[in-house]
Amino acid sequence: MDRDDALTPEEVKAIVGILSQVSASHGDGRERKALLMRLVADLIDADRWIWVVSRYQDEADIMALSFLQDGFSEREVALVMASATDTEVPVADHAPVLRLCAEGEHFTRRRHELVADHEWYGTEYYKRYREPMGVDEHIYSIRPLENGMLSGVGFYRDTGRPAFDARHSLIAHIIFTSADALHTMDLPDSGGSDVFALPPRVRTTFGLLIEGMPRKKIAEHLGVSPNTVAEYSSRVYRHFGVSGQRELMLRFRSGDGRHRPGIDGS
Repeated sequence: MDRDDALTPEEVKAIVGILSQVSASHGDGRERKALLMRLVADLIDADRWIWVVSRYQDEADIMALSFLQDGFSEREVALVMASATDTEVPVADHAPVLRLCAEGEHFTRRRHELVADHEWYGTEYYKRYREPMGVDEHIYSIRPLENGMLSGVGFYRDTGRPAFDARHSLIAHIIFTSADALHTMDLPDSGGSDVFALPPRVRTTFGLLIEGMPRKKIAEHLGVSPNTVAEYSSRVYRHFGVSGQRELMLRFRSGDGRHRPGIDGS
């Protein structure tokens, strides 16, 4: 059941906790990606996940450059790879995904927002690839990159389980739009609104601001002066392109709106 697009304070705290845990990790890029995916999968109750970086030209020309997964057997991974290169049986949701990629903005969609139920279950793709794997519902959160590339994460539920709801999509969208460094780790001069790029003290301030803590309390918590907290806060606001604490909190509770189709269905 979907509900209003705003997360609870507990959910926002869980998001900040995940981002902080990954930021503090000393693992390499792949290890941090895997940690982030495991934590998000637990939060949104997903059974399996994939993180892929691909080059794409059109529906018939998509090449995976890196592939990270959990929950799929070797046989199932082989099916995933085969489906991506099967020119006779196109992946059912590739066309809407590539249309959204062409807009150049990070987006997150649930399966039924890409392909309606009555179409999905009748496709040869579903019958040949998804049904044998026992995988049905999914959420994709995709970051279009430069030069015809994309970084995409997919969370999946096994056949028979309920669809992800709007809250799960919003959680995934907020987290993965805050992780540019992991999406673009192989690209030079990548910037963006990435929590992991913040220094530790500024990152801690970010978490406290998200929880709604006033500046004086943050100063007491960190053992620094209010002026230092003001400096840290300003860095956070500049980093995320917001005007102040209220706008920052709104972003991490309601997102930017690209976790669901717009009025025009895009």
